[in-house]
Amino acid sequence: MLYLHFRVFYRLKEMIRCKAGMAGIRVEIVNPEYTSQTCECGHRDKANRSSIRFKCRQCGYTIRAVLSGAIHIAKAGTLVIPRALPLVADVPPVRVHANRVGRADDTALD
Repeated sequence: MLYLHFRVFYRLKEMIRCKAGMAGIRVEIVNPEYTSQTCECGHRDKANRSSIRFKCRQCGYTIRAVLSGAIHIAKAGTLVIPRALPLVADVPPVRVHANRVGRADDTALD
């Protein structure tokens, strides 16, 4: 059962890499360890996170725990993209639709 769990996430990761590569987007794998327990001030403690709330025991900073983790994962990446620039230029958006079999896919609708 555990093997199946890891296999599913491996396939998801590979599909993301493939789709991003076709669109010219670089994918970077970041270790998420301790990201939801670490404060902006650098203090890391398991007690900082309680259920859905993050509150630093050192400086008092408070935020939703999942948001705190997401911020730290984003900062851990080495690629910095200015907000003013589009992520992908000259690539039409992909629309998802149900195909004849009833599954969603991302083939062009043209």
